[in-house]
Amino acid sequence: MQPDTPVLLIKTRPSAVPAARYAAGSIRRALLVCIIGLAVLGGVAAGVALAPVTPVEAEYVMLIRFMAVMKAAIVVACIALVAWRLGDDITPGLAAAYIAAVGLLAISPGLIWNLAALPAASAIFHAGLLLGLALAAADGYARRRPR
Repeated sequence: MQPDTPVLLIKTRPSAVPAARYAAGSIRRALLVCIIGLAVLGGVAAGVALAPVTPVEAEYVMLIRFMAVMKAAIVVACIALVAWRLGDDITPGLAAAYIAAVGLLAISPGLIWNLAALPAASAIFHAGLLLGLALAAADGYARRRPR
């Protein structure tokens, strides 16, 4: 590279990725962001509406909210993995299933934070996690990946 050549820090798309596949991945990622936003808002709104009105011990509240933060960290990691996977060439059905799995995961931290419907929130979280793991196992990406 010559010294007078400007350095681009952000490329619009990687040169090895065809434009149509790049556009499909971008649309899927935008849909992922919208679904996650709606799921988080829905979880928080449902949590506020279903929050217990009776007083709860402070230590119990701290424990449950710590669990909500841990589940939110897992959700963020899953979102990153799914966003990465959506950039690859996958079928629309698989992309929709991945987005639905992460959407299920994103609902539960808002419910848990507000101590609302804890068994249902836990069931929703684990259903989304199991769905995501089942999709990843059936996806076959690891078998197709060049070494």
